[in-house]
Amino acid sequence: MLLILVFVFGALAAVTGFWGFFFFAAALAFIARRLFPAFLVAFIVLLLLVLL
Repeated sequence: MLLILVFVFGALAAVTGFWGFFFFAAALAFIARRLFPAFLVAFIVLLLLVLL
C-alpha cells in the first residue's frame, strides 16, 4: 500500500519537475532508513496535497 503511494508520489514528482524529484528521492531515502513509520506516510500524503 505504501509502495503504491510512493509510486504515485514519484509520478507526480516527475511531472512537477526538479523540486518534485528532489523531494521524492529524499522521501525514498528516508523511508528506506526508517522502515515505513506512520508519521512519514502522513508526511508523504501532505506533500501530495501540496503538489496537487
